[in-house]
Amino acid sequence: MKQPNAFLGKLAKLLSEGYTFYDSLHMLAPHHMTNEEISLAHIKNLLKEGHPMTTVFFYFGVSSRYLLTLQLAEQRGEFHRALEHVAAQMDRQTKNNQMMLKLLTYPFTLFFLLVFLLIGFRQFFLPQMSTMFSTTTSHKTWIELTVSRLLLHLPDVFIVLFSMVAVAIAGAVIIGSRRDVAAQLSFIYRIYPLRLFFQLMFTKQLAEEIGTLLTSGLSLQDALTILKQQTYQPYIRYLATHLYTFILRGQLLSEAVKEVPYFQRDFTSCIMHGERGGNLGRELIMYGELIATKQQQLVNRLLGIVQPLFFCLIAVCILGAYLAILLPMYQMIDFV
Repeated sequence: MKQPNAFLGKLAKLLSEGYTFYDSLHMLAPHHMTNEEISLAHIKNLLKEGHPMTTVFFYFGVSSRYLLTLQLAEQRGEFHRALEHVAAQMDRQTKNNQMMLKLLTYPFTLFFLLVFLLIGFRQFFLPQMSTMFSTTTSHKTWIELTVSRLLLHLPDVFIVLFSMVAVAIAGAVIIGSRRDVAAQLSFIYRIYPLRLFFQLMFTKQLAEEIGTLLTSGLSLQDALTILKQQTYQPYIRYLATHLYTFILRGQLLSEAVKEVPYFQRDFTSCIMHGERGGNLGRELIMYGELIATKQQQLVNRLLGIVQPLFFCLIAVCILGAYLAILLPMYQMIDFV
């Protein structure tokens, strides 16, 4: 599917204007579907077989974090509003990805140009220096040449380190994906940066989904039942199942949240305030919007750190290259 955020936004507009779901897809197909006829035929079969509309977006490869929102909205009859919300989230994610690409393009290009420059210097200039100084017996000369060789390998060291970190992360993700949800959450909770990010994500999702279900007229038990029966988000299903167990024991939601360590600390106080005022659903939605703002601020902060970090690494490589070139040059002047 081409431009999924624009596709969902246009689809929401067509649905709000009274067009049927299939007719809306048919109108948008030439602009957003790669294999129009095959895709429409498959969608038609899915709808004839009684599959929900959310299944169509699963077929298009929409992320599971958005499918949960669409599935719950479909059950409430607010599908077009959920499409607008998801389209806005996708648009924000696309902008973040583009910003990251812009921030990293220049330092990555500069880094690899520097790597090629140092490789060329290492392969052509340094051997000539070694040949020139081969007749001297000065111990200092050979120490300086050895230091130059080591400094010229600085980019190699960073590349190896990055590769090792990437392999370690990939291995952890592959191994973790084979474990159950409880083990995955236990592992995430031990790593502070991951814990911070996932706490924000879990708190935001549960606050928004429970708040939306409560404002639509469902009871808390019914809302948690829907969340623990959905299949798109295993983490949310796991957390909802735990909260549901505490609610069945007669505890309030604010008390149940205290028993689960995967939420923001102020989530409990927000729920308590809503329980006292009788506006729990609406306050949870507002709190979810606040957490979404915090998430965006965290992303912006990370984006602001990444580029200076890369420039610092490049500066270290440039300084090493500068010293690697000057040390033999100064020695050559003394030698001449």
